[in-house]
Amino acid sequence: MLARVMGASPQGASVLTVVGVLLMVVLVTVRTPILRSAVMVIGGSIMLGSRWRISAATTFSIAVVVILYTEPLAIIRPGFQLSFVVVAALIWILPQWAKRTDSHEDHLALWKTAIRAATVSWCVATPLSIMHFGVYSLIGIPATLLLTPVMVVILLLGYVRLVCSFIDPLFQICGHLLEFVSNILWVMVNEIAELPGSGIHIDGLPWITVLAVEAVSVVFFMTQSKRTWIWSGTIMILWWTIVLLISIH
Repeated sequence: MLARVMGASPQGASVLTVVGVLLMVVLVTVRTPILRSAVMVIGGSIMLGSRWRISAATTFSIAVVVILYTEPLAIIRPGFQLSFVVVAALIWILPQWAKRTDSHEDHLALWKTAIRAATVSWCVATPLSIMHFGVYSLIGIPATLLLTPVMVVILLLGYVRLVCSFIDPLFQICGHLLEFVSNILWVMVNEIAELPGSGIHIDGLPWITVLAVEAVSVVFFMTQSKRTWIWSGTIMILWWTIVLLISIH
C-alpha cells in the first residue's frame, strides 16, 4: 500500500516490502506463524520484483523448507502444525471447494469466501488443537468471522505505526488507535469466551485419529463426487458427535 502511494516501481515495492518485513521480524518476538509469514512474503516479493511468476503454493513450500532447514524439530510443535496446516488448506482446499460451489454472478461472494475460509480452517485446525491442548470450540467459525475484521484493523495500525515510527505525532496517534482497537478485541474475546461451547475440554486424541479425520475432511471439501461427499460428510458428523459426547461425559 505504501509503495503504491509513493508510486514505486515493482522492484522498489519489493525492496520496501522486504525491508518492512525484516524490520517487523527484528522488533517482534519471532514464532513459527510469524516466521512462516515473513518467509512467504519475502520470497514472494523477491520473485515478483524480479518479474517471475510465483504462486502461493511455491512461497508456502519455500517457507516450509527454510523453517525445517533451520529448525528440523519445529515439525512436531503445535505452532508449526497449526500454522502450516491451516495455510495449506487455504491454498489447496479452499479454491477447490469454491470452484465447485461458486456461481458466476454472486453479490455475496465475499461473505461466502469468508465463511468457507473459516469453515476449512476450523475443520483442519480443531483436531490438532484437541490433540495438543485438549480443548476445542463449537463456535469457532462465527467467532472467527466476528473477530477477523478487528484483527485486520489491528495489523494495519501496527504496520503503519511501525513504518511511521520516525514521525512522532503520527506514531503517537497510531499508538492510541491501536490501544483502543485492541481493547475492543479484548472485550469481544472475553465475551465470546463466556458463551456456551466456546471452550470445551477433552482428553487429547491419538495422532492416528487426528490424521484420519484430517484426511476425511480433505476428501469432503475437494471431492467432485456426490456419493463421496455424502459418505465423507457423514463420517465427519459422526466423528464430531462422538467427540462432543466424550466431552460431555
